[in-house]
Amino acid sequence: MTEIEYHFPFDTRKHEVLISQGSRGPWSHYLHSPTLDLTHAVDFALPFGTEVLAARAGVVILVLLTGTWVYEGLDPDVGNNSEGKFTNQVIIKHEDGTVACYSHLEGRRAVETRQEVGAGELIARSGRSGWVAQIPHIHFQVTDRNTFLSVPVAFVGYPWSLDHRTLLGEGRIWTGE
Repeated sequence: MTEIEYHFPFDTRKHEVLISQGSRGPWSHYLHSPTLDLTHAVDFALPFGTEVLAARAGVVILVLLTGTWVYEGLDPDVGNNSEGKFTNQVIIKHEDGTVACYSHLEGRRAVETRQEVGAGELIARSGRSGWVAQIPHIHFQVTDRNTFLSVPVAFVGYPWSLDHRTLLGEGRIWTGE
């Protein structure tokens, strides 16, 4: 599948683009199972409470904001094995059949299921939910609705690779320091 351009899921006039884990990242951005593929996910380091914006127009198909589990550690064995626990998230289906997932949100509702949203519209705020590790962030990924596989994305105006190893080699991964 060809990369589709998305808008950043936050206001870049207010926040720098700081990636804490790129695609194929070592902690959690890989194929976990046939129905959980985070290979092309990107984590953007942002303070808690940051407005999360729709990266493309679509229809909200899930608003899950009742999660209370938080893990701020660095052990992938704990972070990736949170069976029965979940992160707060909003999922939006796009016209082309792809689905965008925005995770690590606070519990206040900004959109409703079946609501149409435009690119750049407020859908949530970043929050302390799920495996946030030591760097507050939002997790963004796009999945093919039929295969459940994550798909590569590009962001309007962003000229660099989103691959974790490439970003790390270029010194573009934010370490919180």
